Amino acid sequence: MEWLLILAAADPSPLTKVDDMQDWIVISLTILFFVIFLNLLRSLVFNPVLALLDERQAKILGGMKEIEQQRAAVDQLKQDYDRQWATVEAAAAAKTQAAIDAGKREVQAMQDKARAEYLGLVEQGKAQLEAEFAAARGQLLDQATALTFAAIERTLAEPVDRGTYEADVRKRLEEVIHA
Repeated sequence: MEWLLILAAADPSPLTKVDDMQDWIVISLTILFFVIFLNLLRSLVFNPVLALLDERQAKILGGMKEIEQQRAAVDQLKQDYDRQWATVEAAAAAKTQAAIDAGKREVQAMQDKARAEYLGLVEQGKAQLEAEFAAARGQLLDQATALTFAAIERTLAEPVDRGTYEADVRKRLEEVIHA
């Protein structure tokens, strides 16, 4: 702390003793040297740094333009992909529907064919049953007629002329069977 007191008691700064003219010269030279220093700094430091910053800014802007172009290209590719995908989906749906329709037509054709075969078999079976029924009925009528004549002959104890009465007996037996 003592040294501060010594400095305070000491003579004021030497510049305070310089007269006013010298002050203006010193101030002018200081300003001149400051301007020269600023020009040197600008030409040696600031201009190269600003050039580097401008170059960097140009690269960044170029990169951003390239990114925008790539983004536009990606968007275009995505739209193309979406269109192609929609086309593929539509084609697949159409083919699937066509296959389903063809399958339905084939199933319907098979059902119709099976139904026709079934009806044919039913008609054939019906005709066969009717033929067998008619044959069995004819045999039944023949046997019933023979039994009727045998019963009549026993009852009368004499032979009956079958040719004369057979048609009439057969007709009455048919009426009994159908009733």
